[in-house]
Amino acid sequence: GVTGVQTCALPISSGQTGHVVLLRAPLVEGRSWAGRPLPQGAEERITCLGTAPLAVDGIVRDAVCIRHRITRPGFDPDESLYWYSPDVGMVRGIERLTILVGDKPMRLEAELLLRAGTGTSANPGTKN
Repeated sequence: GVTGVQTCALPISSGQTGHVVLLRAPLVEGRSWAGRPLPQGAEERITCLGTAPLAVDGIVRDAVCIRHRITRPGFDPDESLYWYSPDVGMVRGIERLTILVGDKPMRLEAELLLRAGTGTSANPGTKN
């Protein structure tokens, strides 16, 4: 597994209490844990899919892939993949989500990529 990555937990928003554990060391392929508490019978499971080299902005780094899978009664599962590199953080993400447009469920897919010099945590999207 990847070394140098600590367990990372974030507060749950929307008035809920508790934390969601995004990364749980040791990050080894197949390790799985419960995600955030969700309403109406939905469940989230987070799984480490393993480590592989990933090229981001021309630099190859070892990155661990983490899958978030949300199941809800009556909907296709939502699945998001996030790649984390030690000493860098998240370097790539793919989110596949169901959104409601009126009363119709629609699938949304978005890809997130880290680009060198394209922002800071305080001012995303601005040049450093």
